Amino acid sequence: MRFLHLTNDMLARYLPEFLSRASLMVTLDLRHNALSGEVLAWISSLWNLKVLLLQGNRFEGSIPLDLCLLKNMSILDLSNNNLSGQIPSCLKDLAFGNSRVSTDAFDTFSDSQQTVLPYVYISKFSIFFSYYEDRRSTYTYRLEEVYFMTKSRLELYEGHILQLMSGIDLSQNNLTGFIPPEVGHLSELRALNLSHNHLTGSIPKTFSDLKSVESLDLSYNSLIGPIPPQLTELYTLSNFRVAFNNLSGRTPDRKNQFGTFGETSYEGNPLLCGTPLISCDDSNQERGALPSFNHTREDDPWREAFLWSFAGSYVVAFLGVVLFLYLNSYYQYVLFELVWEIIFRNLSFGTETFFVDFD
Repeated sequence: MRFLHLTNDMLARYLPEFLSRASLMVTLDLRHNALSGEVLAWISSLWNLKVLLLQGNRFEGSIPLDLCLLKNMSILDLSNNNLSGQIPSCLKDLAFGNSRVSTDAFDTFSDSQQTVLPYVYISKFSIFFSYYEDRRSTYTYRLEEVYFMTKSRLELYEGHILQLMSGIDLSQNNLTGFIPPEVGHLSELRALNLSHNHLTGSIPKTFSDLKSVESLDLSYNSLIGPIPPQLTELYTLSNFRVAFNNLSGRTPDRKNQFGTFGETSYEGNPLLCGTPLISCDDSNQERGALPSFNHTREDDPWREAFLWSFAGSYVVAFLGVVLFLYLNSYYQYVLFELVWEIIFRNLSFGTETFFVDFD
């Protein structure tokens, strides 16, 4: 078995271990099921695996280091799970577009012996015939299809196009820690999505070595520091998002591909300034000034209602105290004694001070 697609089949519990014997498998697609547990170590026995799609399940634990033994890996999608821990730095050892697999890895062939009869097979298949006496061999050629999310949309990659596509999607998990700088060594990687995690630290400067990357999404994390200006040298980049982090400093210069990215690429970073956000000069002035509150006519009715309610409450409270003292003679006496004692002490203190000054 070379290709297995079991998408949206409501599969539950754990990865079936019998799959560990499918050493020739190229594509394993188990997206959008209810599989749980950890991504097992025996996944490394699928040494020929090129596409691993486990999106939309309930996998837990960390990303196993055994994945780094799948040297032919081209597309890895572990998004929308409950994975935790750090991103393995050994992912740099995988192929991800370095063409280490033969060009026919995504072609499916089957042959059969049939008698010569009028026969037409209308489908997505291309059929080749070779005749030998009264028999013929039929070779059926089918293109493998893989769906992968890139540039914020689901794309279909088919047949030899898969040889050109490579990507990593670890989004919507609970991954923590720094982004390994080694990920920047995947020079043939075309899509990298690490969004919606809890990643910290800064954006590695080595990302400037992702010379083939077309989509880079690091949004919704806790990244800090500046955006490396070297990223402007990524000439193939068409989708870039670092929104909703804690990045600071200036946005990259508006040159090459970065001249096409709008505010949505950077929003949600209060300490980030520069085009297309607020200019850094205006940002510094705002930080040094006290916060101002805009007042409009629409606020007047609410303000007036608040003042009247406050004044009314004050008057009611004062009249309530007066009425209480009027009806209770004991507390009148206590209040009178308290006031008299305070006045007497002030007078005594003032007289004593006077005599001290006089002497």
